[in-house]
Amino acid sequence: MTADTARTSWRGGKTTEDIIQDTEEDPKIYHYWTEGKGIFLGNGLSRSEQKAATIAACCLKDYERGHSPTLPRNFDGITRQQLILYQVKYSYAWRIFGISLSTFFIFVPSFNGKLLTLFLHTYAILIFSIDLYIKDQFFDDQKYNVIEGKRSRVLFHAMKFLLILLSLQACLQYLFMNSPTVHAFTLAVSVFKPIIFFYESRRARDALEALIRISKKLLHVILIEFFLILIFAAIACRLYYDYESFQSLPQAWVSLFALSTTVVNPSIWMPAYNESRWNAVFFVIFIIVSVFYLHSLVLSVVFQVFIQSATEIHRRSNSCKEESLQLAFLALTSTKNSANNDNNQLPLDNNALVDTRLICETLRLLRPHYSQQKLNVLIDIILPPNFENNSGQEVNENNLNYDVFRRRIQRTLSSSIRSTRTHSTLGIAVEILSVIVAILNFVFVVIFTSLLQSNNRNDKIEFIVGSLLTVLTLLEVSIRYNPWQYSNRKHFINRLNAALDGMGCIGGIVSFIGIILYMSGNERGMEYLWIGRAIGMVQSMRFSIWFREVLKRSLYVLPFLAGPIFLILTTMHVFVYIGMALWEGAIDVEEQASNEDIQYLYYLNNFNSYGQGCITVFNVLVVNDWHEIATVFLYASRCSSPFIVYLYFVLVVIVAVCIMLNVIVAFFVETFVAQLNLVDMEDGSQVAGGNNPSTGTLHSEVTTRTASIARSWIFDPNDLKKTMVKSSSCPNTGEIVDFDVIRKEGFDDIMQSVANDDDKQIEVARSLIDSIEAVHALTPGWNDNVGHLLCCRHSKIQFRTKSFGNLVMLYLPREEDVQSMIMGITESLSSSDSGDQSSANPNQQIGRYLPNPNDNSKMLQINGALLPQNNGILLITASVHEFQK
Repeated sequence: MTADTARTSWRGGKTTEDIIQDTEEDPKIYHYWTEGKGIFLGNGLSRSEQKAATIAACCLKDYERGHSPTLPRNFDGITRQQLILYQVKYSYAWRIFGISLSTFFIFVPSFNGKLLTLFLHTYAILIFSIDLYIKDQFFDDQKYNVIEGKRSRVLFHAMKFLLILLSLQACLQYLFMNSPTVHAFTLAVSVFKPIIFFYESRRARDALEALIRISKKLLHVILIEFFLILIFAAIACRLYYDYESFQSLPQAWVSLFALSTTVVNPSIWMPAYNESRWNAVFFVIFIIVSVFYLHSLVLSVVFQVFIQSATEIHRRSNSCKEESLQLAFLALTSTKNSANNDNNQLPLDNNALVDTRLICETLRLLRPHYSQQKLNVLIDIILPPNFENNSGQEVNENNLNYDVFRRRIQRTLSSSIRSTRTHSTLGIAVEILSVIVAILNFVFVVIFTSLLQSNNRNDKIEFIVGSLLTVLTLLEVSIRYNPWQYSNRKHFINRLNAALDGMGCIGGIVSFIGIILYMSGNERGMEYLWIGRAIGMVQSMRFSIWFREVLKRSLYVLPFLAGPIFLILTTMHVFVYIGMALWEGAIDVEEQASNEDIQYLYYLNNFNSYGQGCITVFNVLVVNDWHEIATVFLYASRCSSPFIVYLYFVLVVIVAVCIMLNVIVAFFVETFVAQLNLVDMEDGSQVAGGNNPSTGTLHSEVTTRTASIARSWIFDPNDLKKTMVKSSSCPNTGEIVDFDVIRKEGFDDIMQSVANDDDKQIEVARSLIDSIEAVHALTPGWNDNVGHLLCCRHSKIQFRTKSFGNLVMLYLPREEDVQSMIMGITESLSSSDSGDQSSANPNQQIGRYLPNPNDNSKMLQINGALLPQNNGILLITASVHEFQK
């Protein structure tokens, strides 16, 4: 059965109008739910089949999010209401205008007016109450197997308790706004508001789990640091008691702790150094021990424990995703195997088969924004045209078993379908225009900015040049955006970059507003013009592949950085309210302004309001001058004891800086640097035949004149993840359209990078291929007809011997054919869980045979197998054999 046959069977050979008419006449045709764009049509499927496809789509959405299944395992018990609630809960509108907006309202203590504050807080409480109701609908059918296990149940009840407290707080604030008791109650309740983060975000819960693990081990290191500072403080009290900073043990301890954070280095010990050069020995030794050793030890502990936690999170995510895949498969087979509906495991005989028509319908529900042509490309991935000829009992007419289903659905869900950009003179001309505009804009900003204080300025010339550059910028962006669809024949490097081109558009709009203002007689229009042109300079960075890959990686990492960011926000929030409880209203700004012991304007760092408290804690996070900020509170009207003040700020530095910020650093180092190395491998890794890249990516062909520039300067970063090119015909016109199939990165890929598994596999593969090349170099003439390739299964990085490229080039001259063959071998070997590489079969081998196009007496044999010691690496050998007819 081919993909075209599956599509025809799926639609039943009917138009949309025929299906609607059949639905009105035959109740078996089922319209299961609706969405903004219209009704999801069952396309000739029965009511039970459409319900099964809908449930499977929900399970696969959970798979993409890394969740365990949200819906109950008893498919017969799933109601239409539950499916509608699922759609509502995970819709963008609910997450943005419901949860996100309500979270903002909850964390803002007050708005302009009591009535507005009451209304917005009530709106937020109502939204979260509805969200609790939605979750409760899923809990009812399965109390002991919920969305995220025990943690979700605990947070579910904690959230209910928090909403009760927030409701009581909103009412009391409205009725007794100036009551000190109500204000104290408000401060106490506000400390628990971050529960919302952990209730809604699984990544925040995972980050909290990692933080607890880190804290247990890091506590010992921090206690050692405190004890060593105490020893040095005792020595300093004896040696330097004449100096103000060391006249008592507590004062000496605080001074040395500040020195360990480098905020008072070297000013605190320069007076002693001025008296005797030998005094530097004590302070240099202390700095080496505290800064270079102990702080590095803290960082290493955070790195190690965080990576261990990331590995555990990665395994748990794989388990949840596997469960979602199983439930999706069982949902699709539930119409045939009703006896298995109550189980969340595959049938023991693994003989259950799923109808490919249901898979097509499930893909349509998963990708409602895809056109029919793009859906056909997805169907070709999961149902390749030649899949009925596959070896083994994988298929039975129009059915797939679980092993084939899970391999191909994983590949399908990780694919992004985009229209292929083709070569054209227009594309190259647009890119040349972009380069010229970027250079001229850069020169314009630099030259005329340097003339701001000069008497030779000419506003008229500046206005004319700036206006011309603004028009050209908007013109070239609009051409590349192609809003009128006048031509699809663009060079592939003309793809829009959402961030950089977005900043360019913003700069152009700001400059355009400035032009209108200036022409209407408003002199401030020149300021807007300048600001817009300065913002537009960011757009020139898209011509650097390295910077685009940095930005692209940043956009991938930031959503997964939500967990550590929520932890930092929670830490700041808690410390702000502790500071408000201690010093709210205790800092008189006018009085402190005349205090010579306080640095100028440092008295603005206070806790007189929530906003000012956030600024104060943020400044402490930066570390610099935190001791001067602490000095402000030594002159507060209450709680001004040095013990209280320094205890508070030392805790902020330890918790927020030493722990939280190091977690962010650990995450960025492991995800950011590891993936940027993949770009650098383009130039330094082993290549096949001297031309082909070692990575397992497909590069678009470019002309000889632009190839070197495109690869090193303006290469499209999306092509770094391209795996294949597919063609699909338009159902109306019959026109053949090419699409790029690009592999998307998700949470699993990010956590794989954090766990550092990719780096280990890449290093192992690199060392093995170097060893093989060394053997060939030491034995010239031996096995010239044999080549080797090593491919890391997850990162798709490839390392080839020179002989492999020379042998394969004759039989498979196109690189995409080589990659297709490698992908086919990888799929065949991944009959076990691809997410759990240790479960793959190391003894299985796959063989392919290719005839020589010029010599019938020769044949290329390609064999592939997983390395027994490391199942994450695929070994492929190519050998030439001669035979007699």
